[in-house]
Amino acid sequence: MRIEAEEERFKAQKSGGSFFRNVPIRNSRILTVSVLDAIQEKKVGLRDAATLLGCKVPTLKNVATEIR
Repeated sequence: MRIEAEEERFKAQKSGGSFFRNVPIRNSRILTVSVLDAIQEKKVGLRDAATLLGCKVPTLKNVATEIR
């Protein structure tokens, strides 16, 4: 009986946080900032940066906005 109540409570909770805010946590903030800096300095292309951070190219702008 207790297990069913916990399952219902768990299902009622909202989903996790923002994907864009979680990127630096998954990859480490240092790596994420370094990759974003390398993009601005034109040392790394967008496709390579997206691969390094584990996201898609269009989301890089949102990631950069959330970090800075």
